[in-house]
Amino acid sequence: MAVAMAKLRVMVVDDHQMVVQALVLAISREPDIEVVTTASTVREAVDRVSDAKPDVLLIDYYLPDGTGVDAVRALEAPALKVVFLSSDRSDGAVLAALEAGACGYLVKSEPLDQLVAAVRRAGEGEILLQPGELVALLGRQRERQRREAELQRVSSSRWPRASTTAPSRSSSTWPSRRSAGTSRSCWRSWTCTPSSAPSPGPRSSG
Repeated sequence: MAVAMAKLRVMVVDDHQMVVQALVLAISREPDIEVVTTASTVREAVDRVSDAKPDVLLIDYYLPDGTGVDAVRALEAPALKVVFLSSDRSDGAVLAALEAGACGYLVKSEPLDQLVAAVRRAGEGEILLQPGELVALLGRQRERQRREAELQRVSSSRWPRASTTAPSRSSSTWPSRRSAGTSRSCWRSWTCTPSSAPSPGPRSSG
């Protein structure tokens, strides 16, 4: 007797219910994929992953109580494949997602059948970002950092340093900034340190 193949388990996290419903409907038509749970906030995503045990997490970048990156970094599921889905395709957002361990970053304007196909590929362990695209992304980031460093150097040369007698910043008044940790990654062959990612910028809309 033939043994039934286990379905790919998917969790969808998005605060736009129309997006969630469309994705659930599209995925439900696939015989080898199923949506095991949904969530609309960072807290819900973190709370529900352990019980739902998804293979693939399809998550929006911007959520009401934080970002998808916040949720991914709070998870304890090293085998989970993470795919971001957002209308914001800025370099900062993509780099932050990849540094958090994402396998890919998709835009909501893509056809549903392509999104479903991407989820399946992620479940199979595929990286949904071409090496050339990643190289170009990192190149643009390095160029931005170079320009910022040059502007800072020019600014420092024009304006004198503050007096060395100014009050010191004590540890009680100026807490140290914690560096963001890097969680698991589906693209371990590429190096991208957390400190290199710029702020994703203002939310566009999802």
